[in-house]
Amino acid sequence: MSETENEEKPTPPVPPSDQFTIPSNRGHRTLEREAVDRCTCGGTLYDERHTTGRMVVHTWSPENWDSDEYRLEDEHPETERRVECDRCGAGYTY
Repeated sequence: MSETENEEKPTPPVPPSDQFTIPSNRGHRTLEREAVDRCTCGGTLYDERHTTGRMVVHTWSPENWDSDEYRLEDEHPETERRVECDRCGAGYTY
């Protein structure tokens, strides 16, 4: 079965039976960036969503789900949100 055929299958309609993280070879990168306020130093505060350098993998039990009908593994980049000043670097992660 090709990767394209696997991507077209849905995941089972229930929460995954297991979840874990693995290192990603893509590293850290900014996915979204939006100016939200002014910092007391005069810089601009940005709300950013970053990748953490890890992938989150969800799996479903092959004993409960048919692999011909469903994709039994799904992965996506793990992300975190940060607010950070572009001038002084002050900020926080949430």
